[in-house]
Amino acid sequence: MDSGQGGCNDNMLVKNDFSFAPTNGIEVTFSRNVIRDNRIYECDHGIWGGYSYNTSIAGNKFRNNHIAIAIEHGQENQINYNLFSEDKEAIKLWARKEQPADWGYAKNRDTKSRDYEIKYNSFNRHNTVFNLNRTENILITGNTYGNSDAIYKIDSTVINIDTTIVNDEDFFPGDKKLQEAIKQIAKPNDPFSGNGKFTGRKNIRVTEWGPYDFRYPLIWNTNPTDTSGEMKFEILGPAGKWKIRSVKGVENISSMNGAFPAVITAWKKKTSNTDVKIELEYAGESFTTQLGQSIAAGKPYTFSFKKYFKPMNWEVLWFSADTTSYNPIKTGDLFPPNVKMRPVKREQVTKLDYAWWDGIKDHETKETYKQFITTANAKAEFEKGDYELSVTWDDAVRIYVDTNLVVNEWNPSLYKFDESPNKKIKLKLSGTHYFRVEHIELGGFATLQLKLRKLD
Repeated sequence: MDSGQGGCNDNMLVKNDFSFAPTNGIEVTFSRNVIRDNRIYECDHGIWGGYSYNTSIAGNKFRNNHIAIAIEHGQENQINYNLFSEDKEAIKLWARKEQPADWGYAKNRDTKSRDYEIKYNSFNRHNTVFNLNRTENILITGNTYGNSDAIYKIDSTVINIDTTIVNDEDFFPGDKKLQEAIKQIAKPNDPFSGNGKFTGRKNIRVTEWGPYDFRYPLIWNTNPTDTSGEMKFEILGPAGKWKIRSVKGVENISSMNGAFPAVITAWKKKTSNTDVKIELEYAGESFTTQLGQSIAAGKPYTFSFKKYFKPMNWEVLWFSADTTSYNPIKTGDLFPPNVKMRPVKREQVTKLDYAWWDGIKDHETKETYKQFITTANAKAEFEKGDYELSVTWDDAVRIYVDTNLVVNEWNPSLYKFDESPNKKIKLKLSGTHYFRVEHIELGGFATLQLKLRKLD
């Protein structure tokens, strides 16, 4: 990123299924690669290729993406022999007007959006096929178009679109380098076979153990963000019967037993917190659980849904920081002695769930603070029991319960990896408790997330 040299180059992404990604099916940036014969359905961006160059995108199938191919500041890329269907935009190519003045990559490389070859593709039923901005020297030829609202969305910043019909022999299956790479793979998996029954983003359910495979019993809440009090559930799994054994925190359940699959509803009881548990029993075919346990046919098996949320009235304050003049990490104290700090921002929330990119902003002065301190205080009543407190942070955090320091992660140098750390501790709570969170961000990405769950 400083020298403009190198890159994660010459990868060959061939015959994969990259469908249903919530963001990018494939992301290839600042590099040259080969992307061929893949299936890329229902992603936000099928391919994101910012600053990619000399990259071949050929023979792929795109369908129902927000944008099938999005490339910012790309150069000398080839997009040939692909099938595009029902994406909102098929191909978006663009460049920013200016690059950051202090960025080494832009100082050492040409970063124009230029010199594309887009040939022999099939475009069908798009809102827009080509969305082009600040891009020059584009060969667009031999493509077919069917039932799209608009072929081109361009402006005066787009220079030299060439639609001359050309006849050539550049047909990608004859690429010797590609064929040699494929031959090196002994019995590769076929990602396209046998997945028709459960294909589509509508069938993706990610549990705490990973993606659900429909081979073991599961009760799944389909409206987790609904605030009306109604809870909707799918009961999924192999062929068999289910019945509800016990419930907590809900009432008016629409069905207490039935066959798989099923849909039921329930209503949360009106309390100050969410403490819901529905326990069910399955009897039917043999299956293997998500943990690898084998369950014999006809043997009763218990599975459940649990959700706990205790709203806490947090008062959250943010203060500007400058560690060059005073460093709370080194001193241990949030603020200099005998100094009264004015918060630059304040909120009242029922949970701590924050992520910041590039600082916080004072809404009154509009000033942005890349380094800042967060304090959060709350008081709440708890049913007697065992609880798990989980905190995710960046860069440093301390948590007090009553007067006890229960989490002391005030040394960012202990964490070298490119990931926000997480820590879980167990607490015994009963009655009224006071919580205080202290957090500091030293610059860059920041996060502060605190969760509390009741243990069985």
